[in-house]
Order: sequence, then C-alpha cells, then structure tokens
Amino acid sequence: MSGSCIIATTILGSAGMFLWVALLMLADKQGVSLREFFQDGQVRKAVFLMTGASLIVLPILIFVASIFGDYLETVILHK
Repeated sequence: MSGSCIIATTILGSAGMFLWVALLMLADKQGVSLREFFQDGQVRKAVFLMTGASLIVLPILIFVASIFGDYLETVILHK
C-alpha cells in the first residue's frame, strides 16, 4: 500500500502546485498582484469552479493511483 500512497500524494501535490502556478502566471500577465487579481468576480468564480471540479476529480485520481500503485508493488517490485 505504500506505493499507492506515494503516487496519490504526488498527484495531489502536483495538482495543487499547478493551480497556484497558473494563478500566479495569470496575475503576472495582467500586471497585478495576486490579491488584486482575486478582487475580480470572474476570477473568483473560476477558482470556485476549479476547486469544485477538483473535489470531484481528485478522489477518482486517488482511486486510479492506488490501483496503479498496487500494480507497481505486486508486479514490478516483487518480480
């Protein structure tokens, strides 16, 4: 089960970092700080939509990662 935990943690960390990097790049492209960037109502709605979508998608990704991690553990590591 340790392989699946490593893969699930990697996926969650990568998704979170990608979200923040994308938000920082968008704010930098518009030439404003991140605080000013969040004052716009459309941006706030987009962040809420991304958060809601991630709450639906992330459990599916964790499930797939756990299956893949178990596969790695049983087939590749114990060969």
